[in-house]
Amino acid sequence: SVYTYEEVEKLLSCVDHSTPMGKLDYTVLLLAVRLGMRASDIRLLRFQDVDFNKKKISYVQFKTGVPQTLSLLPEIERALQDYIESGRPETDEPYIFLTYRKTQLSRSAVSLIANKYFKQAEIDPGDRHHGSHSLRMTFASELVAKDVPFEVVSRLLGHEDNASISHYVALATESLRSCALPTPEATGKYADYLKEE
Repeated sequence: SVYTYEEVEKLLSCVDHSTPMGKLDYTVLLLAVRLGMRASDIRLLRFQDVDFNKKKISYVQFKTGVPQTLSLLPEIERALQDYIESGRPETDEPYIFLTYRKTQLSRSAVSLIANKYFKQAEIDPGDRHHGSHSLRMTFASELVAKDVPFEVVSRLLGHEDNASISHYVALATESLRSCALPTPEATGKYADYLKEE
C-alpha cells in the first residue's frame, strides 16, 4: 500500500497546525512518512530519545529490540519543537506524544491519526491500506525508486536482515522498467516456427 508524492503532500497539507491536536498529528505523520518509523516507536518516543543538538533520534525499536538512530530532519525538528512548546500538555511524563488528558497515546492512535487525514484529504485509497504502516511503506518505496541501495533502505527501516525488505522491491515497478531490454529479433528455427503460425 503505497501513495504518491502528491498524495502524501495533500495528506500533510490538510492538517491544521494552529491547534494542539493538529501539531501532534502533523508531527506523528512526518515521523511515519519522512523517517519510516513504526507506529509503536512513534507513540513510545521519549524526550531522552531526541537530541536537538546532534540532530538525531535514537531509540530501541519496540518490535525488534534493536537500537535505531535516525537523522532529525529540519522539517521534523520544527514540527517537534512547535508541538512541545505550544501543543503538548504540561506534565512530567517522559513520552513526547500525549493525549489531552496527559496520558500516553494508545496502541492504535498513530494509525487512527493516519486514517483520519486520509479521509480528510479525500484521498481515494482504492484497495490500498491507509494506516500508518502504509506511510512507512511509502517512505521505503520512494527510497527504492530513487535507487537508494537496499542495504541502506533496510538500515533506515530498522531491519537487521536485508531480506526483510524484499517485498518493497515490487513497489519500485516504474524504476525497474528502465532496466528492461528490447526483445531480440527471432532467428533460426524459432523464426521459422513463428512464420508457420
